[in-house]
Order: sequence, then C-alpha cells, then structure tokens
Amino acid sequence: MKKALSVFFICCLVLSCSKKDEVVEPTPSNVDFTPMSVGNYWVYGNFRIDTLGNENQLPRIDSVSITGKEIIRSKTYYVFKGSYYFTSAGENSILWKLRDSSGYLVDTNGRIQFAHNNFSDSLDVYCLVNPRQNDTVYCHAYQLQKSVYPITVPAGTFNALNYQRLITLYGHYARPNVPNPREWDTFYANGVGRILETTFYASQPGHNEIRLLRYRVN
Repeated sequence: MKKALSVFFICCLVLSCSKKDEVVEPTPSNVDFTPMSVGNYWVYGNFRIDTLGNENQLPRIDSVSITGKEIIRSKTYYVFKGSYYFTSAGENSILWKLRDSSGYLVDTNGRIQFAHNNFSDSLDVYCLVNPRQNDTVYCHAYQLQKSVYPITVPAGTFNALNYQRLITLYGHYARPNVPNPREWDTFYANGVGRILETTFYASQPGHNEIRLLRYRVN
C-alpha cells in the first residue's frame, strides 16, 4: 500500500512539473499581422522587375501611418493615411479604414482584407463589369497562402503569409504575350505588417514590387 501511494505521488509530481514547464505559444491574430495602434508607420520603396529578373529601384518612396480611429456604424476602425503605389490619390490620402471582425480584417464595406488562419476558402471575389458594353473586364479572387520560404526586404527577413489575389482578364482586355490569369501577392509578417506587395499593369509582362524599408509598430 505504501509503495502504491509513493508511486502515485511521484506520478502526480511529474505531471504537475510537466504542466508547469509547458510553453504554450500564443496564437497570432489579424492585428498581429497588421498591428493597429495610432502612431504605427511603414515606409516602402518601389522597384520595377522585367521578365528576365532585372530590377531597377524607382525614385518613388511611399509611407503609411495610422493617424487615428473613426466610429462607423457603431464599429471602431483604424484610419491608415499616406501614399501607397496603386492605391493613393496623393500624399496623406486616406488609404484604408480597417477593423478586426471575428477573425477577419475588414474595411468599411465589409470586404475581407486579410485573414490569418483561413487557407481553404476564397475570402473575397470581386468582378468589374463595363456597364456600357455589359461585359466583364476582370475578376479578382483572394485566398490566403503560406509562404514556402522567408521573405527578404530592406527592412529584414521575415516569415510571412501571402494574401494572394488571382486576377483574370476577359475578352479584349486580355493582352497577348501577357500571362493571364496573374498572381498579385501581398505578404504580411507577424508583428510587422505588410512587408512586400507585387503589382503589375495589365498591358505589361513585367511587374513592380513594393518593399518595406523601415517601420515602427507598438
């Protein structure tokens, strides 16, 4: 009986120590991949890459900062201002208003801008129709992808998730000798935010890259 009790207490001791020493990694959320705090900022450089992989840095420098919060339909959104290639109308434009909604990062129209843990669904599908000719110009389909290798930009090397946009052009909008559909990649790093985005013009086979130069997040 005494031997059995001794074994029981030793087992309890081992189990309690194991539980105590267990390290539980925190589960990241959307706001870890897009840190939302007033005063956060990101600075980006722009690069042009041709079909042979030759690249040239463009003179354009973009910067994005969170300048405040705004209540819209009783929900709190963070306001992103600045200049960003393919997005802004000029310096200090309002670029995005975003909030975390049940595991999805959404804009004021409810469109999903990122989701850190849904790799199976098309998270947003959008098609542009030419009303004059009543035909489809293009469709965008967004899906989250895991990056198979670390992403290196001037700000550092990061593991990242890719909120990938697959763009399909239709009819005469598709151009010969230009890939169709095409992938538009946007990489997000945990604790940093958007670190790299590939962009392109529909009529050109090469592409541009927006790379993070430096940042500050709280």
